[in-house]
Order: sequence, then C-alpha cells, then structure tokens
Amino acid sequence: MPQPNFIIAGAQKAGTSAFWEMLKQHPQVFFSPIKEPTYWIVKDWPEAPKYMKSLNLPESQRPFRIVEDSNKYERLFEGSENYPAIGEASIIYLSCPWVAERLRNNLPKVKLIFILRNPKERAFSHYLMHVQKGIRSLATIERDIWEVESRMFGVQSWEVGYVPFGFYYKQLTRYFEYFPREQIKLFLYEDFCENPIKVMKETALFLGIDTDFEINTNKKINISYRIPKKHILHNLIGENSMLLKKIVKKYPKLAKFIESKQEKPKLNDDLSKALTDYFTHDITQLATLIDRDLTAWLQ
Repeated sequence: MPQPNFIIAGAQKAGTSAFWEMLKQHPQVFFSPIKEPTYWIVKDWPEAPKYMKSLNLPESQRPFRIVEDSNKYERLFEGSENYPAIGEASIIYLSCPWVAERLRNNLPKVKLIFILRNPKERAFSHYLMHVQKGIRSLATIERDIWEVESRMFGVQSWEVGYVPFGFYYKQLTRYFEYFPREQIKLFLYEDFCENPIKVMKETALFLGIDTDFEINTNKKINISYRIPKKHILHNLIGENSMLLKKIVKKYPKLAKFIESKQEKPKLNDDLSKALTDYFTHDITQLATLIDRDLTAWLQ
C-alpha cells in the first residue's frame, strides 16, 4: 500500500494552507483527501483522547479529521500508485516532540517541507484565529497569549500554546537529528508571500517532479477577519467553523447575522517588543541552523 513520500509538516499559521492549495494543482502530486490527518501524533498516544477533546468538536465536524488507525491512514493514499509525489499536510508535526523520530522509524525516506513565519507574528495570527472562533478575546491577549499547556507522551513533554509553537530552532533540531538535510526543504513565510511561483518551482524540484506547470495563485486563503456575533444561531453552531462555512456558503445573506467583518487588528507595540525579546535567542540560533538572515524578525 502506498504511503506518503513527502509531508508539509509546519508551521501553523505560516501560509501552509495556501501552499497546499497551490501544490495540489500539480498533475504529478497526490494529496491525502484529509489535509491534516495528524496520524503520527496520535498513534499509540495515551493522551490522544484529551488532545481530540480539546478541539471541542465531534470528529465529523472538526476543521481537520484526526486519523488514529493505521489501516485508515494507509487508505488515505489509495489511488496514488501512479503519482511520483504522494503527500499529506499535518502542520502540527513540527511542534510535536515525538513525531520526528516516529517518521524516521516508519518513513525514513520521506521528504519534509517547512514554512517558517516570524514567531511573534505567527503567535498573534494563531491568537486571532481563536478570537474569530469565539475562544479568546482581544481584551485579554496580553495575558492569554502566554498560556502554555503541557501534554505527555511517556517521558516527553509537549508544550502547547501560541508562544511555544514558535520555537523553531528547538523543533527543527529534532528533524535535523533524524533526517539528512537533503530530505528537508525550508521556506520563510516572506519567501512564499513575495514569490509563490518561485517557491512552487523549488518545491517541485525538491520533490523530483516537473518544475514547469501552471499555477493559479489568485485564490486567497484565510485572509478576511471576521468575529462571531452574540447570536442564537452562532451559539447553536458553537466553534464548528466547518459548519459555519457551509451555512454561509449556502445562505450568504445569513453571514451578516452570524459574523461581523472587521479590519484585522494589529499587534500593539508593547506586546510586540515583549514577544520579540522572548524569541530573540531562538531566532538567533535558528538563523545559524538554517543559514538565513533573520534580522528582520528581531525588529
């Protein structure tokens, strides 16, 4: 049974959805029909039910479906036999401390793609996503953005939160420990935003597929900023963003009653400086690890 030979493994809130949508257009690429199966996190993990419960949604209604069963995971790649590039995109793999070793032990030849975004911008974007879902409030961001939850797998601790997900040096070091550099492709979020076609062609070269293909870069992903209104319909829907999108798509006139479209907030100067100071050491180490100039992230 075919298995993935490449994975988009992070980072969250770094343009990975748009990257995935563009790469799907390549005729030699087969993607799992479930974008984020997260199989290599939850397999044999005692705290997996807690992790899934934290999403506050039944399995059929989650923004991404979690696949725990090995047979179900293999079936995601049925029909991919004639494709040279077979992939999935579980962006949370980067931050989870036990995934790199699991991938090495089970998919030693897999190629890994990472997109990295300025960690303070990533954390802010992540927080805003939860504001949009009604989970967080902008009024308490200066306190809540620092919250951390620890989850355990044996003796390994996974620090989960807006800030911990941005410590890329620590996270990537694990992957460089288990995989040769020629199996890892890194992009900065800025690279992708400034020249997505160039990034797509570099990705195709990395995957060993045709670099000359048509790419539609016009489709915009996750760009509008909408917050839920205190409305009985939204209360019934809760945090089910997938159901919300389906309702709005089918009944567009309902959108104004469920959501309020607003100008996207900006990170305030004090919090921006505090986050930059907090990430400075990791950014400096990361720059050396990946041989990129990251001074713009320290501004």
